Amino acid sequence: EGVSREGGQTTAAGAQLALKLAEACCELKAWGQAESALLTTISYHEETHGCCDRRTVELWLQVATLRMRQHGKYSQAAADLQHVVTMLTLLHGSHDERLITPCEQLCHAHLMLGQWTQARAALGRAHGLAAARYGADSPTAMRLAQVVRSIDEQMPEDARGDALLSEPDPDADIFTQADGEVAPGA
Repeated sequence: EGVSREGGQTTAAGAQLALKLAEACCELKAWGQAESALLTTISYHEETHGCCDRRTVELWLQVATLRMRQHGKYSQAAADLQHVVTMLTLLHGSHDERLITPCEQLCHAHLMLGQWTQARAALGRAHGLAAARYGADSPTAMRLAQVVRSIDEQMPEDARGDALLSEPDPDADIFTQADGEVAPGA
């Protein structure tokens, strides 16, 4: 497969080669092949640096972006983006501006899956972070507020529930799911 392995483990050279392969596949718009190569690189980074390593988190964000480009992989992309949000929260805290873009992307993944409530929660979090960081009147916060309003307007009646009444709590326990159950692996 062209990636250096020792005893079934990807080596540093193999991970670097896989990363270059992913970049080349992206240039060719070969999203599936790029995804596979990035997953090989992630495997090496997680084994050597851990899942909370900055570079590992960046690679997961790239995988999520690639999965959003592939029809039918939105659920995997949403899981990847939730993982990125969780790792960034652990690394930098729940109020860090680096959460804004992944929360926006998570919203998009949820919308592609028809998960309106989750999409609104993710974008509501991005909006809250942007307003706190840049001010409520900043272009970013105002743009996100407009998109939240659009989601509110387009959300099907059966999906509304408490979505319009609540904003996500950035201080909430990130390992607790919406139903109050502890998330698997937490």
